[in-house]
Amino acid sequence: MTPRFEVLRHEPIFKGHIFEVERRSVSLGSTQFDREIVHHPGAVAVVATTDEGKIIFIEQYRASVDRLLLEIPAGTKDQVGESLERTAERELLEETGYKASSFELLGEYLNSPGYSDQVTAVFWATGLALHERSPQGVEESVSTLKELSLAESLEAMRTGLLSDAMSCLAVLHLVRRHAL
Repeated sequence: MTPRFEVLRHEPIFKGHIFEVERRSVSLGSTQFDREIVHHPGAVAVVATTDEGKIIFIEQYRASVDRLLLEIPAGTKDQVGESLERTAERELLEETGYKASSFELLGEYLNSPGYSDQVTAVFWATGLALHERSPQGVEESVSTLKELSLAESLEAMRTGLLSDAMSCLAVLHLVRRHAL
């Protein structure tokens, strides 16, 4: 028999620019418990590969961990009515200066369902043409671009140089895609 959970109430705690937090009271039979839930509009991640097979990464500062991280281009679906593919196109151009002629959805994943409803769509972008970068925010304005082969990306994951879960999962999606 499948357990039957029932949401009893939602209590708003915080409403920010990007996300909201609520306390959710839930019951399982006679047991009641509370969980704090982060509501997020969703995001995209872009594995952009050059004609030579190199993956475009961004090295930028992340205040939450107080260090530089190597990441693929990504961003929040923060414009109402914008499709996931359009968000991917916009983020790729803003962060890297590249436009792609093709976007393929590789998959979607829940970032951290223990506390958040955020879903990230992973796209593979090919047919890259360099245009002008338009970084948004302080961190992006001083970020640098790096290109790694698929083998170098996997090695960077093994050594911890590439430690951002979103980027690691996106690279694995690309490996899976190439294996098809």
